[in-house]
Amino acid sequence: METYEITFEEKTPLYYSSQEIFSEETEEDLDTSFDELSELEIFEFNEKNYINAQNALEQEVVEYSSDENEEEFGTYEDQEVPPPPVEDANEPVYRLNPAMYTNFSPCILIDYLDNKLQTCGQTKNVRNLCQLVGVWQIDENAVSEYQSKGIPLGVCMSHFNYDQKNHNAFIKQLRNPEQSEISRRRCLLCSKNFHFFSRGIGCKDHLWKMWGKYIQIPCVGLYTCNAVHECQGISQRIFDDVSTIRYICYNCYESYGGHLNRRPGSGKRKTTCEQHKLHKEDTSKSLKLLAQWLTYVADTETEEKKEIILASMLVPALKFLYTPSETPLKYEYYNSKDNTRYLNLDEFNNTNNIDDSIKFLIEILPKLPSYFFLKLLLNINRITDITQPKLDWTDDKWKEIGEKLGNEVWNSRKIVTDKKSEIQLPISLNAYYESFPNFLRGFFDGLIGEIFKKKLINLNKKRKQREKPLKQLDVEHITKCVTFFASLIISMAFPYLGVWFTQVMASMS
Repeated sequence: METYEITFEEKTPLYYSSQEIFSEETEEDLDTSFDELSELEIFEFNEKNYINAQNALEQEVVEYSSDENEEEFGTYEDQEVPPPPVEDANEPVYRLNPAMYTNFSPCILIDYLDNKLQTCGQTKNVRNLCQLVGVWQIDENAVSEYQSKGIPLGVCMSHFNYDQKNHNAFIKQLRNPEQSEISRRRCLLCSKNFHFFSRGIGCKDHLWKMWGKYIQIPCVGLYTCNAVHECQGISQRIFDDVSTIRYICYNCYESYGGHLNRRPGSGKRKTTCEQHKLHKEDTSKSLKLLAQWLTYVADTETEEKKEIILASMLVPALKFLYTPSETPLKYEYYNSKDNTRYLNLDEFNNTNNIDDSIKFLIEILPKLPSYFFLKLLLNINRITDITQPKLDWTDDKWKEIGEKLGNEVWNSRKIVTDKKSEIQLPISLNAYYESFPNFLRGFFDGLIGEIFKKKLINLNKKRKQREKPLKQLDVEHITKCVTFFASLIISMAFPYLGVWFTQVMASMS
């Protein structure tokens, strides 16, 4: 068998054994773990196995391109297309027939059962879905299945009574069962499509106007939760009929801080979010959300816009952080409608229609204090660790970070496809490393680099005690580790790319 010596520019090997990464280290091993990596043995190249691996890879690409996988490839093509705008129309998908009295489908309402959102599925004591009054999110697959078979949709007696008890008696008289409909609407928040039942457009008892939009949350989310409440100028309950409303799905409502009511069971009283103190952290979360918005402004807006926002935000902030003992702070006024500043209210009154423009007027500082001044003020107020807050994340938060990273990898198809040649046949370690998306390299650089830095600190403490020379961080070894993990992730997400690492492993088999 012939042996081929494979060389690359910079003569940096592109492979290493997993033992180098995952070995368990004793105290003595710590010394050697940071030694320069010895030259790895040249692997024996099996030409026949390599050709077989290439053929298998090509066949895999063909299979991915086949008709039976059109849907999967469609998701790749569609991933960069922004979601379409929310529909303005509210035309029903199905008009329901209230004249049906028998042979109904199992209950198709989605509700919490065994602490999980799922369909009820009850088959006993089932009534016509038209008898419901409120708005419910229902199972899309069940609707399609039973409608295609001509089976009228049903609701169990338990959910029927629950619906009736949580709506005012006169609501039932305002709309007839003949107005009952199932609409397929796009959620305002996640832009995914869901099926909703309603008697007419929205619920006469639980429709709200929030931030200028008519929004319908399924009624089960409004029985006992005060996430949606009357707030002057921001939200109000709507009892009139409207032509167009937006819907919010169950999952989005809860992820945004609302709570779906969970039926307490027979003989038990229902309890509210307030009784369980489920919103006690809302003020803290709102302040953090506002801080995130300010970060977004700092990163994306123009300098002029940032100066105006900072000048207006400092007006209330300084009232909490600083009380001038001599000269009180003076303010100017900014009209956001026409982007005009005024030295005082008299100047504004002389040049504007007060009734029309006063609502756009914002109080601002005439001159911004420097960054040094603001940091000094925070220090004077003993707020010294604000620039580097400690992470206090729950297990669910770490899972959320993982999900976001997974989405970024999934949406990076175009990035990795553009560098397909470098990924399949790199000329050096650095070229291979650079071929992977920046966010993925950055994540593993931070993760693996931090681990090796901590190990290096412990190692050098022991070497200092033994009066041995201190070690330096092995950046090249970290780069190899990062490249290894990035290869696995990209190969897993996009097997049709033929990631170089996967081919080498196949050729060594």
